Amino acid sequence: MGISVKRLFFLTAMISFLFFYSSAWASEIAIIGPSKFIRTTGAPDVFSSSFTAPFPNNVTAGKLIVLNGNQSGNNRVEDAISSAEVFINGQLIFGPSDFNKNVYYLEAPVTLGANNTYHIELRSTPGSYITISIVQDFNPPTVSISADPDAIKVNEDAVLTWSTTLAFQCTIEP
Repeated sequence: MGISVKRLFFLTAMISFLFFYSSAWASEIAIIGPSKFIRTTGAPDVFSSSFTAPFPNNVTAGKLIVLNGNQSGNNRVEDAISSAEVFINGQLIFGPSDFNKNVYYLEAPVTLGANNTYHIELRSTPGSYITISIVQDFNPPTVSISADPDAIKVNEDAVLTWSTTLAFQCTIEP
């Protein structure tokens, strides 16, 4: 089966384009959230749940982001929690000393597996709240492709070789 030079050029150009833009646009993907947890009256509010990471074999590092209340203007924080504990996979990430009415943004690295848990305890004024997100940096799949021989004439055969990261199949259609 032959592949025309125009098709090979087009295929190579498209893969190069996708490779360039996928590398340039690596981004964070949200695994959880943003999810809002509101303090009510009485005993401390407790929230627990489990979640899965989308790429546990390739990306184990995550980031926990906590927004404490609502930032109004540049310096003022409203409805902020003054005491809380946030656990990821049984490990205390943020404790009571990390929270106060003047702290709006908290961020910490977390290690994630295929199956994970969070546990949150809020002890503060009723109506105060935190918003939690867990994100992972994710680099989209990459691919490189080559042809042997480099120049292919109509009705001649060529061997295409490809390699990828985070991709598990390649389809080439005429």
